[in-house]
Amino acid sequence: MIEIIEKYFPNLTEEQKKQFEALDALYRDWNSKINVISRKDIDNLYEHHVLHSLAIAKAIHFRPGTEILDFGCGGGFPGIPLAILFPECKFKLIDGTGKKIRVCNEVATAINLQNLKAEHLRGEDEKGKYDFVVSRAVMQLPDLMKIIKKNFKQKGQNALPNGLLCLKGGNLKEELKHTLKDGPEEILKDAAQTANHKLIEKADEDINLEGMGTTLVAATVIDHTLYFINVGDSRLYLLNKDIRQLSRDHSLVEEMVRLGGINEEEARHHPDKNIITRAIGVKEDVEADFYEFSLKKGDIILMCSDGLSNMIEEEEIFAIVKGARDIVEAGQNLIDRANENGGNDNISVVLAEPFSDEVSIW
Repeated sequence: MIEIIEKYFPNLTEEQKKQFEALDALYRDWNSKINVISRKDIDNLYEHHVLHSLAIAKAIHFRPGTEILDFGCGGGFPGIPLAILFPECKFKLIDGTGKKIRVCNEVATAINLQNLKAEHLRGEDEKGKYDFVVSRAVMQLPDLMKIIKKNFKQKGQNALPNGLLCLKGGNLKEELKHTLKDGPEEILKDAAQTANHKLIEKADEDINLEGMGTTLVAATVIDHTLYFINVGDSRLYLLNKDIRQLSRDHSLVEEMVRLGGINEEEARHHPDKNIITRAIGVKEDVEADFYEFSLKKGDIILMCSDGLSNMIEEEEIFAIVKGARDIVEAGQNLIDRANENGGNDNISVVLAEPFSDEVSIW
């Protein structure tokens, strides 16, 4: 029954497999006593509840010692599946319904889940500090943030900054339009500026890092619109019936193409193609280009560093992605091929299918 979990998380230990397998019988038993999950949906436990909860693990791999609060956990989602997957992290589950908290504790005890505790508690009364709060659509995001903003630790230890990781559908643009002072362009550019300052601060702390810089591509999707920025030669491609580079490189060679000095074919193999004209972490202000693009069903977004785009031609990138069973396999195949072709630089890949709720990050 856990094959769908192993498909996306193939490195589970035997103990984790046993714990995931045990959830089916446990939740069926408790669901016959308490309405933990819709009785019409209990047969879809692993896909609609366990795997859905584990989607958070495709966005971030929690480091050991990370403390996570599951706000409004209900019968234990996403907290219990995440606690199984990250046994070296600490989880606290809270909910205003005592019966559901009992289910969480009983399930945790039954599978010997020792890194989790559940408490019958309203969110307003939770005083603890955590690296992350996780949740599944318990309320409108603005209302949720008002309650949990007191619960975040100041100092982070993970790849993402401390904050809320929420599994939520619906019309987010409509839900957030009265709370966001800025639109996607301002938010993305502010994020680039923040990253820029963090790199400069890091370089100031270590003389060995003086003069370092890097490139950036960042994106978000709201409804059917893709918004993204880039600095340098990290790229964003859109794949559907073909492959198109939507971002524009900030490089010496790109300027030569734009001015008509060389053509695109010559640019691909030009000896100076790695010389960039913009970067983050180099000077106080960073200039990012902003784009927006309408998406349609079947679109796949690929963001990557030049460690990928310099090692694989666009036509082969397209063939690898389209030839894979899913974007998880596609991402790994892209990295493998780039390494086979030399792999002489950092290879970063993000693949997303906006209309299939699936994201993979390498």
